[in-house]
Amino acid sequence: MKTKNNYFSKALVILMAIMMVFTMMPSMAFAADSADTTESNEQAQTCPVTIKAGENAMSATATGEKLSSDYNGVADVFEVAVAPEIDKITVGDYQNGKILVYNYDAEKNWLAGYYENGGTEGVTQTEVSADYNKDNVADYIWVQTPYVAAEGQGWPTSSLICVIKLVYQLPVEVTIGGKTVETTDTWVKDGYTYKDAYSNDKSDLYILHAPAGTNEAVIQKKDKKNFLAYNYGKNGYIAGSYEDTTAGAASADVKLDANGDGAADYIRIQNLYNADWTGGELLYTLQFVVEGGLPNTTQSIPALSDFEQQEAIKKAVKSLSGKKEYCYDSDWITAFYANGGTLSETDVNTYLKKVYGDIVASAQLSTLAKDVIALTAMGYDPRNIKDTAGKSYNLLEQIYNSNIADLGPYGIYTAPYILLAYDTFNFELPKNASLSRDVLIKYMLEAQAADGSWGGYTYAGVSYPGTAGDTASVAQALLPYAATDASVKASIEKANAFIDKNSEKSKDSTNYLAYITLYEALQGKKASEIVVDEEAGTDVIDYLLSNKLQDDTFGYQSANTNESATVEAFKALTAYKNITDGVDATSGNIYNSQGRYWNGLQPVSSLPAINDALSDIFITAPKKLSYKIGETIDLTGLTVTAQTIGGTKKDVSIDGITANPSEITSGTQLSYSGFDTTTAGTKTVTVKYEEFDNFVNKSIGKTADFIITVSANDGSSSEKINTVSIGVYDEAGKSIVKDSAYIINAGTTTVMDVLKAVLGNAGKTYVLKASGTYIAEIDGLGEFDKGQNSGWMYKVDGKLPDIPANAYKLNGSEKIEWFYTKDWTTVPGAIGGKTEEIKNVTSDTKAGTTTAPTEVKVTEKTNADGTKTKVADVKVSADNQKEILKQAKEKKSNEIILVVSKDAVKDAAKADVTLDKSFIDSIVKDTNAKLTIKTPFGDKTYTQEELKTMSAAATGSTVTVAIEKAAEEPADDAAVKIEKAKSIVKDMQLTARSSKTAKKNVKAVLKSDAKTKAAIKELKDLGFTVKYRFYRSTKKSASYKSAITKKVTSYTNTSGKKGTKYFYKVQVRVYDENGKLVAKTALKQCKYASRTWTK
Repeated sequence: MKTKNNYFSKALVILMAIMMVFTMMPSMAFAADSADTTESNEQAQTCPVTIKAGENAMSATATGEKLSSDYNGVADVFEVAVAPEIDKITVGDYQNGKILVYNYDAEKNWLAGYYENGGTEGVTQTEVSADYNKDNVADYIWVQTPYVAAEGQGWPTSSLICVIKLVYQLPVEVTIGGKTVETTDTWVKDGYTYKDAYSNDKSDLYILHAPAGTNEAVIQKKDKKNFLAYNYGKNGYIAGSYEDTTAGAASADVKLDANGDGAADYIRIQNLYNADWTGGELLYTLQFVVEGGLPNTTQSIPALSDFEQQEAIKKAVKSLSGKKEYCYDSDWITAFYANGGTLSETDVNTYLKKVYGDIVASAQLSTLAKDVIALTAMGYDPRNIKDTAGKSYNLLEQIYNSNIADLGPYGIYTAPYILLAYDTFNFELPKNASLSRDVLIKYMLEAQAADGSWGGYTYAGVSYPGTAGDTASVAQALLPYAATDASVKASIEKANAFIDKNSEKSKDSTNYLAYITLYEALQGKKASEIVVDEEAGTDVIDYLLSNKLQDDTFGYQSANTNESATVEAFKALTAYKNITDGVDATSGNIYNSQGRYWNGLQPVSSLPAINDALSDIFITAPKKLSYKIGETIDLTGLTVTAQTIGGTKKDVSIDGITANPSEITSGTQLSYSGFDTTTAGTKTVTVKYEEFDNFVNKSIGKTADFIITVSANDGSSSEKINTVSIGVYDEAGKSIVKDSAYIINAGTTTVMDVLKAVLGNAGKTYVLKASGTYIAEIDGLGEFDKGQNSGWMYKVDGKLPDIPANAYKLNGSEKIEWFYTKDWTTVPGAIGGKTEEIKNVTSDTKAGTTTAPTEVKVTEKTNADGTKTKVADVKVSADNQKEILKQAKEKKSNEIILVVSKDAVKDAAKADVTLDKSFIDSIVKDTNAKLTIKTPFGDKTYTQEELKTMSAAATGSTVTVAIEKAAEEPADDAAVKIEKAKSIVKDMQLTARSSKTAKKNVKAVLKSDAKTKAAIKELKDLGFTVKYRFYRSTKKSASYKSAITKKVTSYTNTSGKKGTKYFYKVQVRVYDENGKLVAKTALKQCKYASRTWTK
């Protein structure tokens, strides 16, 4: 028994130690102890372990800092400087035996270190990486004793021995504020590159951190030899000059930001030049990161380096991850979890309350889609939301059972989020899903403009083009389908070209910049590669970060925090950070949650009974609906019935109604508003019923309307009374409510308002979904009751609208028809349904139309250039011509419509419609109708006068009308000219010439040969202004610095150093009418001129 007990105890210790390692190690937090520690910081301390690089011992210097852990006590910190090329070090030889060694990053997060048996045994010595996660920042090495369980203790414990802070040796000595710095924690191998026409430089990059307010430093080489130091930015040389580049200097005082743009310069340390201008090799590059940033004295957007961008992004993402006040926001949740976050139970409940509120309030589809994405990011299954009543709710089902019309007039911004929601965990949809992936993709592709953009619109007769930001927000959802769908691939290629070309126009919008950044990251690309201002060298990330406020939130177009801009930036920067960190190939896809939850998603549980929540209210209008000016309201006969999501109904009008509603904090409230008899006319009275929901801590309210008419005391009304007619029919065409007229407020009352009112007055119930945009059930007859494609639809004046009923505003005199169909795909005109087939000649007297089918035969014809085109030959049969003329004359139709079937034309490229001349003459003679030909390629309409002209021009017994798809709009004229200018400039070959003036100055000129003259003339003929920028350098192939930009082709250099040979080049620069630079030659396109300074 004793042996067995010992064995069991040992196993228990091992098990507990393993649990300690994997539950505590990643979350260990360092905290610096205060200065009054038990040992004096001034006392020399010796590192208790040895540290080697290969066989060479390394010295460890006590920093005087003590770091502590909640679980492992306190330890001294020792700094060890390693050469950058050293990848591994060996730690061991602890005086008391074995040790455990772990890697932590600079943020004090656990990285590596695993030991068998839960770290209960340890090792004598071990080799560890200097930079385990390859983030270019040297790691902290945590050394501690093996885990043991003392008698009577539940958990095994381990004690810190010491913490080794690794730093990299600098190749130079740097003095900042009088303090010499010889090491840094950040080193990037080949981290600096610069390429222009004459150089392709590369060197290691050392990042040094400087205290706030630092603006300069002193640099010396450790070997005390002379060198050259130059300030460079993204676009090249900024500052640094020497009287003699063969001598250089032993010490360099450098500005950290020589041009004051707020971006830290690259400080290039170079060898000296030889007398023949050889040498000058780039040795290494330094860059300083100043705490709190560098001041921007230019008021321009700083062109940040890659490291500066990454540091700013890391800081912003870390800060935004801590802003738990946003934990109710779906976009914030998505970014937070993509960044590796985990919410507390309290914060999780905050978000679940939000989801519950969206469900019971029938939130918009875009809101529900974002809820699905966020819930999945948290590991919850949106298809299995359980409440305390034991019911399970499928949030995804509510989305995919909606119709395309439920997307609303701004559906192009909703559809992408629904598609993203489906794909976040690759959810499988039922085959009969109305809002399927295919339907959404087709909808999005058809909405794309010819230029590749999305989001364009027309307002007040003015067309506004799509933006790069809107285009990115839509295209992001299509990316997963580009590999398998050629049409999607082509769409993405067009979108990418549009975004690359138009990102500059989105630079003032944080949201647009965030959309572009996220879209690029979803493709594994960096938005920093999209240049916004070529002249300044600024990119999309520079502009996005320029909108970051001091508290790391983001403004939209101002200095105030904007929640939408903040959460969109959080998503975008998280994705960007993930791809720059190189976590994995899909790390930029913040929407993909499958890789996080290999064991599947867990149900949402313990929500209040969803079926008990308020769904809608039904009213029976009061008996009195006609008033005279000054009369008071009479609500006799008004009944209000509240219905829960589960279908339970109750009369809520018995407790009274108020005209003065207040904000409620408990219970219920029934109120009305809008009653006004001070003036004559039609007035809408709104009845509202509210229930306070303790779970979400706010009231949930629903409304219903009735309309009254107010007339003067003499019975007259100053306002026209507008009415509509409405009928509601089941699948057999039987009326559910009696066809009736209904008074409306023109331009305000919607189709849905009328339906709810007449159903309420008839005592019929209904069920709404998708934020009140979609009728799921009327009088107990619901969607899918008669088949997988069955449900309710509506027509206005015989046509199927393409917007939800709650968005269709009525003007008066319309005929509304609600009908139940067993298969919506067979309803003529249904979006996404089968092609409408016109089989017979029919007339609609209300619409004033006579509609007829056509006969189609597709043939292949040879064009003049030898190419072949499929053409649909279209005719109208003789019998149909007679019937068309008969009905149009009898019904007094004002329009004759000939329909060319989409199915019939198949893959034809155009339609040739041949009509008998006698048929056209009869239309003119016997009717007053215009003629419209409807084809899949477009429609053409001819007035009576145009028909007369057509007949008169006929040379035979028939007339043929060709209808083909309209050509894409030509590219913007200004854009075409700019592309032409860039092409001209790209092909220019320039030559500089120099001469000495009488005053011994140097005159540099652009050689004006025939080709250059012709090119410049062509640029000016296009309407551009051409200017010339002159450059000078002491090297023929590098370090050219701009001197001046002029309108003429010559420049006189009046200063220089005697005996120095200068090289000159000229750049042609092209500006548009607004003074914006649109094209320029590269310096490599110009042959240099040279001249030695002699005075």
